[in-house]
Amino acid sequence: MKSKAPHYLLTPILVSAFFILHIVNEYFGLLPTHLIVKYSLYYGGLSICLLALAIYLFKKNEKAVFWSILALIIFFFFGSFHDFIKSTSLPAFFSSYTFLLPFFLLALIVGIVAIRKSSSTFITINKYLFLLFALITSYETVMLVVNSFRRDELRLVQNRQQQPVTELPTIADSARPDIFYIVFDEYPSSLSLKENCNFDNGSIDSSFKRNQFIIADSAVSNYNSTPLSIA
Repeated sequence: MKSKAPHYLLTPILVSAFFILHIVNEYFGLLPTHLIVKYSLYYGGLSICLLALAIYLFKKNEKAVFWSILALIIFFFFGSFHDFIKSTSLPAFFSSYTFLLPFFLLALIVGIVAIRKSSSTFITINKYLFLLFALITSYETVMLVVNSFRRDELRLVQNRQQQPVTELPTIADSARPDIFYIVFDEYPSSLSLKENCNFDNGSIDSSFKRNQFIIADSAVSNYNSTPLSIA
């Protein structure tokens, strides 16, 4: 009896396809086409490379497919899982990167050892995962077609949201206060510099305070991107 592994080799690609399609539908009309194509190629290449690595490690296609799917699920849905953990009542340590990154790395390594030693063929679970991602990817594809037909309607809503507010009174520039928002991009807070680098940032803070600036001396961010952090 021939192995059905070639059939399951499509599943890692389906995982990437589902993730891309879901994001495109979630933010339909807001993502430029070149960006969608770019990350589709990135993630498709990642899936293929990860599957090739898994085949080299396990020597059996069924086990390789199963492990690569788990790795891709961790990669794509880490952000959502992280947000969920932060919303629970667990201690902050369990939602920190200090805990989560080593935890998932260890999980992947333990997974390699456990799957290699397992006597299971992983046929049933691979069938289930293939069917699951085939269905939800098909759903997202249908939603993409539906959104494409509603493009004009969605664009109208977006344009309304972007229209400037005209009801506000006009104020002369001379009557407006001078407001300066200064961002030291990639520069840690004074508290972080003191605790992690043993560096005293007091001279800069004092200079701003003398000029009546308000300092976010204990600032933190959930993102590694400046525009998202500022927002």
